[in-house]
Amino acid sequence: MAPSSHFHVTLPAPSEEPQILIANELNIHKAFSPSNLANMKRLLEGEGMPVEYKFGNLEYKYVGIITVITSNTLPFNGMDPDDKKAIEARCCIVKPEVPS
Repeated sequence: MAPSSHFHVTLPAPSEEPQILIANELNIHKAFSPSNLANMKRLLEGEGMPVEYKFGNLEYKYVGIITVITSNTLPFNGMDPDDKKAIEARCCIVKPEVPS
């Protein structure tokens, strides 16, 4: 997995409160690339995402959370039609429009 520019906040104890991951202006071409698509499917299903730590330790973060992704474009351009259907089945796409 390539190095990332995000950070992870570890809570002192597991929380029973609902958790939300906000990915503001996510690089959708990288996130939904063929090499990372399986990870995004897991994340959007609530199964978490693998996070690599120094010395090769791997841990799943963001298990059971709601993920909100903001972007100016949709990730579907050039995506395999079956992959597009799989992503659409895992999310709700909101396109706000300003009336003219």
